[in-house]
Amino acid sequence: MNRKLYSHISFALAWLLCVGLLASVPPAHAQSVADYANSTAHLTIGSGTATTLYAGTFGAVAPTDLAATTDAMVRDSAGNLYFANTYEIDMYYTADISGAVPPLLQFAAQNASTPFTPVKGNVYAIAGNGNNAGLSCGGGACGDGSFAVNATLGYIGSLLFDSTGSLLMADESSYAVRKIDRSTGFITTIAGDPNHTISAASANGTTAANSTFVSPSSLALSNGVLYVADGGANLVRAIGTDGTTTTIAGDITQPGTFCSDTTCGEGGPATSAVLGGVYSIALDSAGNLYLSELQTNVVRKVGSDGSIHTVAGVIGSSCGGSNCGDNGPATSALLFSPIGISVDANDNLIITDQADNAIRAVRHSDQMIFTIAGSITASPSATQAQEAALDGSPASSLMLTNPSFAFIDSTGGLNVADTSLIWKVDGPAQKLAQTIEFQALPTVTYGTAPITLMAQSIGPDSNPTSLTITYAVSPANLASISGSKLTITGAGNITITASQPGDTTYMAATPVTQTLSVQKAPLTVAADNLFFTYNSSSTLPQLTYHLGGLVLGETAATAVTGQPVLTTSATPKSASGTYPITTALGTLASVNYALTPQNGVLTITGGVAQTISFSALPDVTYGVSAITLGASSSSGLAVSYTVSGPATILGSRLVVNGVGAVSVTAAQGGDENFGAATPVTQIFTVKPAILSIKANDATRAYGATNPAFSYTATGFVNGDGPSVLSGAPAFLPPAASSAPGQYPLGLDPSGGTLFASNYTFNFLPGTLTITKAAQTITFPQVADTPYGNSVIPWKATASSSLAVAIAATGPITYDQIEFSPIPPDHSAVIGTVTVTAIQPGNDLYAAAPPVTQTFQTTRAQLQVNANNMTRAFGAANPNFTYYFAGSTSAVIAANTYSGMPQLTTTADSSSPPGDYPIVVTQGTFSSPVWTLQPINGTLTILPAASFTLSATPSALTVPIGQSASVKITLTPLNDFAGSVTVGCGALPAGVTCTMNPQSLTPVADANGSGPGPATGVLTIVAAGTQASLQHGPEEVLAGALLFPAATGGLLLVFARRRFAHRGAGRMILFGAVLLLPLSSLIACGGNGKNSQSGSQPGTSMIQVTGSGVAPDGTTVMNQLNLTITLQ
Repeated sequence: MNRKLYSHISFALAWLLCVGLLASVPPAHAQSVADYANSTAHLTIGSGTATTLYAGTFGAVAPTDLAATTDAMVRDSAGNLYFANTYEIDMYYTADISGAVPPLLQFAAQNASTPFTPVKGNVYAIAGNGNNAGLSCGGGACGDGSFAVNATLGYIGSLLFDSTGSLLMADESSYAVRKIDRSTGFITTIAGDPNHTISAASANGTTAANSTFVSPSSLALSNGVLYVADGGANLVRAIGTDGTTTTIAGDITQPGTFCSDTTCGEGGPATSAVLGGVYSIALDSAGNLYLSELQTNVVRKVGSDGSIHTVAGVIGSSCGGSNCGDNGPATSALLFSPIGISVDANDNLIITDQADNAIRAVRHSDQMIFTIAGSITASPSATQAQEAALDGSPASSLMLTNPSFAFIDSTGGLNVADTSLIWKVDGPAQKLAQTIEFQALPTVTYGTAPITLMAQSIGPDSNPTSLTITYAVSPANLASISGSKLTITGAGNITITASQPGDTTYMAATPVTQTLSVQKAPLTVAADNLFFTYNSSSTLPQLTYHLGGLVLGETAATAVTGQPVLTTSATPKSASGTYPITTALGTLASVNYALTPQNGVLTITGGVAQTISFSALPDVTYGVSAITLGASSSSGLAVSYTVSGPATILGSRLVVNGVGAVSVTAAQGGDENFGAATPVTQIFTVKPAILSIKANDATRAYGATNPAFSYTATGFVNGDGPSVLSGAPAFLPPAASSAPGQYPLGLDPSGGTLFASNYTFNFLPGTLTITKAAQTITFPQVADTPYGNSVIPWKATASSSLAVAIAATGPITYDQIEFSPIPPDHSAVIGTVTVTAIQPGNDLYAAAPPVTQTFQTTRAQLQVNANNMTRAFGAANPNFTYYFAGSTSAVIAANTYSGMPQLTTTADSSSPPGDYPIVVTQGTFSSPVWTLQPINGTLTILPAASFTLSATPSALTVPIGQSASVKITLTPLNDFAGSVTVGCGALPAGVTCTMNPQSLTPVADANGSGPGPATGVLTIVAAGTQASLQHGPEEVLAGALLFPAATGGLLLVFARRRFAHRGAGRMILFGAVLLLPLSSLIACGGNGKNSQSGSQPGTSMIQVTGSGVAPDGTTVMNQLNLTITLQ
């Protein structure tokens, strides 16, 4: 992969790809951004073995054939993927916009050096001609002002769409921000040197047209303000709506300077901070600007107040292939070359952690960091083919190699650019919400036994889930956690956070925090009682002390620091007697104990020695009666007592008021005759009293949730009562699915929070009785059912889902599933049916109360339909018929009725043509199961059968001596079907007529529905005139001349060409031609005489007649008039 090396960065990271698109990230659909790790990854571009580097070389390229090197990606509103492929911008065409090819692709298709027709499913170059010189476009306009597909591009580090749909790009090595206009397809420079040669950071206030950049690597856009990451200058600039350039982050007074310490201006104004190699930028919904810093391995945020703070990573530290702080606070995690960043619609921060070969996300809700694609490793070992083979695997299984950019698109999909492959990870499935129920904790004292924490996960149905709660404590020096056991190691306020990260069904729960107040344990600082013999030494004995109330096996060396101050008023020569030793805390202090000073006694003795007898005191149990102390002195003088620990002295009686070690000292200070006796101390232990904690018996039904369990405490002493108890025991009920019966309701000796200062507990079980669950039967009312209905299912159900039994009486056939009102023999089934639904219960459910329904089986409607009939006028009525049509699906069996209905009509043979009802009445019809429903029919009386004749044409002209024809059409009326003889009536002289065929018979029409028209031809013949010629001699002579004259005429015709050349010849020819017809006329006409006979010219009307026999035997005649003209 090509990289633009920043000369200002000393270590020259090989993974500094020129990337950094801030896509205008649309909404994600994930419940938690961390869930992308378990979503399916799909290979979008590349195959692991593809060798085609540039789409522009081939026009259309299949996505699996392209080995693209991309650091910038964006999707349009239809979902098409645009990506910078080294020195060109490619588009994976998958969707139309409003039914048309996307404009940028259309301009490229029409204006490329070799135009093409876009086809969905292919990759096309929409910008860049591949003719760049080195890394830059080579200087000059580089194609500005013309179609982008023919322009020369440098190395593209970022792509985004503006509000008009035009595509903006950060052209790193051409030192400019360029735009492809959506409406024209032209490319222009909108910021930076338009000649693409000046590499410098322009001053604040410079207009966009006059601004310059060292190496613009990333873009972001909000409310018309364009943000530009100038990676080479180590600055973030903004071009405002007024067109001027300002600095948002980085020190403009020292462009190109990189942070070399561990502060980098952290917490101060962003414009005063020296950045650690800014490369990619992004904006969240609140307008906060995020920037990735490659050299210091952090992502930082510029807030609305202009200050800069780290949101992910630790300045100056890198990961290099371990957990790197996943699943913890992002500010404690480690990154390694975070080359690309984006922000989704939920303000989750997506980080391309390039040198760790992983895509990571900072969840906005709690600022926790997770790996959502790939796995953190410093040395990836997979080949491109091996990685591509993971298509369809979870995103966490991808073996990414130097990924360069990732963003979440409008479908919720995570798009990842990795070397020569581009992936898309499905948006995580929706999960159920859960909450954590974590009750407030009571105040405890240092030294308290480990506490079982009782938080639980609650699902959306308000019932507990089976998910395990994890806990974290802070500060760690006050407590430790193991599972749900909290061990207190110090006094103070402990913050306990209950978390549940979720699983494949539930979202992560919002952590719940409780504060546990741990009070200091009481600790007495008691001066030791001392004895001194009067004037036996020049100095009194060293005053000492002891501590009372240490817990957890601690010693003075671990429990306290410093020393108390012990003083007394006695001197070595003080008279015999007792003197107080006063205790002051001095420098003595403790973190976990509340210190209480306790004075001691210095006894100075003299005179006769005496001793004290004080027998050992046995250990007792809290609640013991007052103890009579029996110490005595050998002098017989009264003995006095002092006590330390949970007890008080009343004369010679010791009253125990707590548990623990009790120290009782017997002393006799002497008098004028006896010196002070050596005090005698006896120590004994007050053991806790035993409280019996018995679980109270409880009852619940099978399948129900457990009731709130309770307990009874017995064995209180010293007037104590339940008020000395705090917390609650942990109950051990049987499994929720346990069958009915009696079960021990136990108490967990090691669980729960039940506590009493002076008692231990003897836990006694109770009994949980699980009764059979009640159930009910739902049995909808069965509607009255007519005879003949098909089988009808019973609809009785039990709330327990157990099968319901059916018992029925009455005229039906039934089983446990359905019933039918049709018995096998079709006998009468009319009557009342009683049905009882029964569920007797089982081991888990009690019997349900039976439910009884009654309904009627009723007569069914039986239609008696009179068939429609026809007859001719004058004919007798036909026999009327009928058919049954039951209103149900039942068989109309013969044994379900008797007799027959009666069918009558008012029409008789003399009734005129028309429609007459055929009336259905009961007649002799009788049935126990059917109710007759008469449906009348219709008798149609047709007029008498007849026919009509017509002629085409209706008038005819016949030349005398010739003939003419007309078509005669016979049209039947009222189903006339006989044969009709057609002829002519009276005719003019010399005129005859002939019909062919002589008879016409109606034939069925094209649909075969009845007799149709028949046709024939009527021919009229007009006889010509007969002439008898009588010729004279001249006619004979003329006839004799006819032949030679005709022959001569023919010769003249054939010889006309020769005669035409001579004038005399022409005159002879002309004369011959005139004579020839004259001679013919003479020959043909002559003076012959003739006599005429036959047709005479004129117009007359003739009748064409037809005669046939109707179906009833009557003769039917008809005629038509035909006009003929003889001429």
